[in-house]
Amino acid sequence: MDKFDRIKQFASPPAVYRGKPFWSWNGELERDELLRQTSVMKEMGFGGYYMHTRVGMATPYLSDEWMQCIEACAEEAGDMQAWVYDENGWPSGFAGGILDNLQERVFDELLTPVFGTLLGLWSFVPDSAYEEAKKINLDPETQAGLIEKADYYHYEIQCKADEILNDAVDSGVRVMIVAGYNIQRTPLVESLNNNSDATVDTKYASAGATVAPLNGTLGENYVQACDDCGHNHLSPDGMVDTTTGLLPCSTWLFKGQAHELLPHNDVALKLAIRIMTDNNMVDVYSNPEEYPQFNNGRLTNTVKEYMLAWEEADKAEISNANKAAVEAAIADVNALLDETVVDAEAWAAAEKNLGKTLTAAGVIEDPEPSVIENAFTAITKTANKAVNATFKYIGK
Repeated sequence: MDKFDRIKQFASPPAVYRGKPFWSWNGELERDELLRQTSVMKEMGFGGYYMHTRVGMATPYLSDEWMQCIEACAEEAGDMQAWVYDENGWPSGFAGGILDNLQERVFDELLTPVFGTLLGLWSFVPDSAYEEAKKINLDPETQAGLIEKADYYHYEIQCKADEILNDAVDSGVRVMIVAGYNIQRTPLVESLNNNSDATVDTKYASAGATVAPLNGTLGENYVQACDDCGHNHLSPDGMVDTTTGLLPCSTWLFKGQAHELLPHNDVALKLAIRIMTDNNMVDVYSNPEEYPQFNNGRLTNTVKEYMLAWEEADKAEISNANKAAVEAAIADVNALLDETVVDAEAWAAAEKNLGKTLTAAGVIEDPEPSVIENAFTAITKTANKAVNATFKYIGK
């Protein structure tokens, strides 16, 4: 499109560029009146409209009558754009209160019969809530076999985890724990603000460590609970005390490490390989200079993608200045990768700088999140909080 076409388009823009009002629907909806209003909006030069159900609408929301009105107005739009606002009023996400009203059915007909019968999920239920959870979710007459299996795991394994682990250690088995901390839990449970690796609470993943609330500390004057071994097991940030755990001398923790992203933490993988292949790596004191008990998480997947993009790039058209900038950024990243004690800020800065230099060289698109992505993230967090408030008893 040349500039003259753009001028013509500006003088008489197509529907996609014209204003589209929020068309508030209330009262008893009448098809003919709605179609009359669509013709008025077309005569006024609007590019479309958002059909927006508001307080006071007498026609039942999402009813057959409501759907027929939506369909008629969408067909009548012609060249205009017809949009349907995704809710009855505000906030979005509750289908005009229908989800609130169906809450019991959601549990009775979906969540409980489907997820409540998965034995693997019962392993996440803490002892303090186990019997109550059984009473709510399982029928002792029709699900006796399931209850028997769940009880066996819970009381003979989960509740005896300390005894089982200690027996294993005493018999010569090397038991090591690697866990993450200081990430928010999945925001669909009451415990969403527990200190965790986003999936499992750190106090459970670490087999009993004392853990501060998310982003908090155990207190300025906190002293580790046990001092039997004569070593310090309190994290430098004051968030975790492993002395209350089952294996305080064999537990490593990575701050900011998400459960499902552990395979992308190069330091955690190196630590795991060292534990499995080096018989001298018996506890957190075996090599604290390389693998301290408390470290920061480091994800390398994005950097690996950047480096692969550079490796495969056609460098013939890239200026020497941009080539030098990319190579320098890669050198900075590699220097940090050689270190197993992670400086989280330095790593984030090096990753960001590599992305920027590759963007400047035309190798990748701008990796910075867009305004839309940032807005979507903010909206998602708000929606998660709203969902948690609505379904507050999904689980602990």
